[in-house]
Amino acid sequence: DVYSRFCRAYALEKKERQFFKPAIEAFCKELLSMQIMPRRILSDKGSELTVAAEVMEKFRLKRDGDKPLHLRSYTGQPVGVIENLNAQISRRLEIFRISDLAESPNQLLFDITEQLNHQPRVRKKNYTPYELIKMPSSMRNKLNLEIKSDYNGVSTVPQEKLQFLKAGDSVRKLL
Repeated sequence: DVYSRFCRAYALEKKERQFFKPAIEAFCKELLSMQIMPRRILSDKGSELTVAAEVMEKFRLKRDGDKPLHLRSYTGQPVGVIENLNAQISRRLEIFRISDLAESPNQLLFDITEQLNHQPRVRKKNYTPYELIKMPSSMRNKLNLEIKSDYNGVSTVPQEKLQFLKAGDSVRKLL
């Protein structure tokens, strides 16, 4: 969950489409058990993750129309929030791998994500993901108004530093 940072990680046998579907369904079921309706899924461009669109169709509402419920990286570049979470989990998992402690990867991943789900979110007034996800909408709206955010979307500062382009200039076009 991007807002609360509630997360879960699963050890998959192979990086293939059919192994991803049960993991995505398990995460959606866990959200539903907390009375949270899965609305969108965000992923990088991995082809094995296309199964997410199929899973998310179960949660399509009339107001969604034909809008995509599975949002993928259009550029094929890494998605920051996903990469950040993967890095956090990898760092915590590495300790167990180096020390040769024998535990099942699934149990380790559950314990790590459980620890992350109980970790206060500084930007959200030190509420944990569990507290944020269970928070009534009125309280969540009040919290959003109180949070000071310097982030107003994509910054234009880098573009302002770029040289002005004129007709005939040589440029690189990304497709």
